[in-house]
Amino acid sequence: MSRPGDVRPSPRPAPPAPTVAPRPVASPTPAPSRAAAPGPSPDPSLEPVAPSADVALAEEAEDEPRAPFQHRGIVADLRVGTMGCIGGFCRNQRHDVSPGFRVGGFLGGNVRGWFELGVGGGWGTMNPQIASGTNALLLYGLDPTVLQQALTAQAAGLLDFDLATLAVSDAEIRSAQAGPSLRIHLVPRGRIGAFIGSGVGYNMLRTRYQTLAGTMRLDFHGVEIPVEANLSVYVLEHLAVGVQFDYMWTWYGLGVIDHPEQRVMLPLSVLQGAARQQGVDLRGQLPQLWNVGLAIRGRL
Repeated sequence: MSRPGDVRPSPRPAPPAPTVAPRPVASPTPAPSRAAAPGPSPDPSLEPVAPSADVALAEEAEDEPRAPFQHRGIVADLRVGTMGCIGGFCRNQRHDVSPGFRVGGFLGGNVRGWFELGVGGGWGTMNPQIASGTNALLLYGLDPTVLQQALTAQAAGLLDFDLATLAVSDAEIRSAQAGPSLRIHLVPRGRIGAFIGSGVGYNMLRTRYQTLAGTMRLDFHGVEIPVEANLSVYVLEHLAVGVQFDYMWTWYGLGVIDHPEQRVMLPLSVLQGAARQQGVDLRGQLPQLWNVGLAIRGRL
C-alpha cells in the first residue's frame, strides 16, 4: 500500500522488438526468346547451296554400282561358219570332201542366266572331189552288181534300174538339221558368255550326183545328237559376239534312192544287210558332221 508523498517511479518502457526486414526473393530471370534474341546476321556466302537436280542424279549414279550384264530372257542367235565331216564317206579315196559353208540359228528362253531351252537348226554344204566316171555306190565302198543281187534276193522287183549305170560326172553334198536343244551356261551374267549344250533332232544328208541317166539323189535320214560349245563377249547390253563349235553325231535309219526312173525308200537296215555281204559297214561309212563359226547372240 502506497503512502502519501511516495512517488512511484514509472515503469521503463520495454525496448522495441528489433524489426527484421524480409529477405528479398529474387524473381526468376526469363529465358531469352530465340526468336527475339538478337544476333549477328548470317553471311549469305557461308550458307550451303542445295545441289541442282542434275548434280544430285549424277552423284547417285556414281554411288550406285553398275548392274552386271544379264543373260536371262528371250534369246536368239545366228551362226555363220564352215561345215566338214569325218568318216569313210569323207576320206580321200571316196568323196574327198572339203569343208563348205553352213548357217544356223537358235530361238529360245534363258532361265536365271543358267539354263536355256529352245529350238535350233542349220543348213550347210560340203565340197566333194570325185573322179569322173566313178560309180556312185563305189563312193560308199559298195560294188553295185553285188549290191543289186543282194537287194533282189531280199525283195525281188524292188529296183527297176541298173545300179551299174550310175557313173558320176559331178556331185553336190547338202545337209540340214533341226530339233530342240538344252544349254547350260557356265557364266550367268557379265560381259563374258560361255555355255555347253546338247539335244536331239533330225538330220538329213543329201548327195546329188550327175549321171548319164540324169540327176540322181541319195538321201540319208537320221536322228542327230549335237554337242555345242560357245564362248562369247557382250559388246552391248543385249548383243554378244563369239565363236561356237558343234559336233553333230547322227544315227542314220532311212535311205532314199531318187533315180530319174524310180524313187525308192529303204530302211537303212536293208541296205546295211546287203552291204555286209561285201564286208562293208554302210552306216559306219556315213559322215558325222562338225561345224565351227561366228555366233551373234541377241537378248530381249
